[in-house]
Amino acid sequence: MPWEIRWFLKGMIPIELNNWFINLHGKEIEIENRLDYYFPKKKNDFVGVKLRGDDKKKLECKWRFKQSDFSHSEKNLVGILENWDKWSWKSDPTLVNAFTKFCDGANSVVKIEKKRKQLKFKIKSKKKIEPVDRIEDDERGGAIELTQLNAKNQDWWTLAVELVEKDCEKEQGLRDFLEKLLSKYSGPDLQKDDSYGYAKWAEIIQFSDD
Repeated sequence: MPWEIRWFLKGMIPIELNNWFINLHGKEIEIENRLDYYFPKKKNDFVGVKLRGDDKKKLECKWRFKQSDFSHSEKNLVGILENWDKWSWKSDPTLVNAFTKFCDGANSVVKIEKKRKQLKFKIKSKKKIEPVDRIEDDERGGAIELTQLNAKNQDWWTLAVELVEKDCEKEQGLRDFLEKLLSKYSGPDLQKDDSYGYAKWAEIIQFSDD
């Protein structure tokens, strides 16, 4: 049941933000290209359903059951912390191709192209984090991702931070991690109105013309 915070903004990822993100680890970052399918509903920002388009081909469902406001003490970064539960099911390989073709032609499905970069950190103390390639099961850790999105010929980007592994259920742990991780943030201001999960964003994309 991880805690996370996410923002969505229109357009391409700003160069300043991308450079700040790269410098967090100071090395080349692998880009994950993925095509996911979302199934949005009107007036629903608390349940997200998607079919992952990567090699895992899993159907995933997320349910948000807690929210809490966040404001960074030094930067103009305001958002909403969200606590999600998630379930996933492996796809039948004999059916997944047919289902993907159905999604490609279904008006009720939002097809989202993602170019995603993720960095992981070991949390050594409240004020000290260390970039790592992997977080072990018995370690405290967090992750940040920066993703370029395209859906219905619209370019957006999203920045997200979450706790992973051992500390994923602790709200204060995410607050402390955000304070340290974003202390040298360089990019556009991030505001509360732009802070929500994929469930709401897919709804905006799908029904913005209604």
